[in-house]
Amino acid sequence: GEASVLATLASGGQDTLFIARDDVVLERVRTAMGFFSPDIPCLVVPAWDCLPYDRVSPRPELVGLRLASLAALLRHNHPKGRVILTTISGVIQRLIPQQKLSSTVRRLGVGERIDTLILAESLLASGFRRVGTVREIGEFAVRGDIFDVFPAGSQYPCRLDFFGDDLEGIRVFDPMTQQTTKMEGVAPHGIMLSAVSEVVLDEATISQFRSRYRVIFEVSGDDDPLYTAVSAGQRVPGIEHWLSMFHENMESLFDYLPEALVVLDHQCAEAAEARFDLISEYYEARTNIPALATSDAPPYRPVPPDHMYFNSATWQESLDALQVWQLSPYSRPEQTDGSID
Repeated sequence: GEASVLATLASGGQDTLFIARDDVVLERVRTAMGFFSPDIPCLVVPAWDCLPYDRVSPRPELVGLRLASLAALLRHNHPKGRVILTTISGVIQRLIPQQKLSSTVRRLGVGERIDTLILAESLLASGFRRVGTVREIGEFAVRGDIFDVFPAGSQYPCRLDFFGDDLEGIRVFDPMTQQTTKMEGVAPHGIMLSAVSEVVLDEATISQFRSRYRVIFEVSGDDDPLYTAVSAGQRVPGIEHWLSMFHENMESLFDYLPEALVVLDHQCAEAAEARFDLISEYYEARTNIPALATSDAPPYRPVPPDHMYFNSATWQESLDALQVWQLSPYSRPEQTDGSID
């Protein structure tokens, strides 16, 4: 099956990116990788679970998984080959630039001096939510010298014990009972924190958004609750669908994996064309809404598709520049670039 092909390719020491035609195939291959090749690191970058140009955001736990995987990919000097799983919908969508994501990555170690006020501010900018009780990924809470946080990609939240600004200990706790617990194989002397939202709201990105909004839409934005909220450093549901406006240049999964082998699932070409059609259809629908909406309805100004997604031409150009294998249900994989290993 696909998993055995991916394991064989990755065992040579090269990162291998598998692009599944849909979520069903991705989940099947992920399960098979864990069962048949548990020694090979396997990262998953799922697509958002919402439609293009939606008014809702993707689920926080899904975004947390995406960003934890992307943060792991920032470490290009990984000694062994890894398998990275995504879908056509996941890879067609452009990503937060590596430099911006890297700027949110921070390791906290026992014995360090840490200003918890600055830590809280940086977590808020990175998409964390301040709550009374931490139960889900992307939440943090502060109670005196105790700082609870649930990092992206973590199975459990962590309790940071401070004495003043000194981090004296890190414990794992059960989000249901809020009780710290000892878990086999989990004895953290440090934790890694990175963004839990693909929209990082800091001074630079807010300024970029305001400028690009006025240029792209040729309006001031005063009538748009989105523009007002972002200008005040606040988030609104669905803010991710304007992600490209926060950055001068977006990147792609191929940028995160410059040396990877790319393996295309069977029927990927058809799935890609269907996705391009869907993106175009929803963009056109959003563009035409103002003519139908009542005068008191808030505007929805969609970002041009090429800012957020590949199109048919740019997608093919990217594939042409890569080392690509195409899976067939009936034969061994053949390289589409004609090269021979």
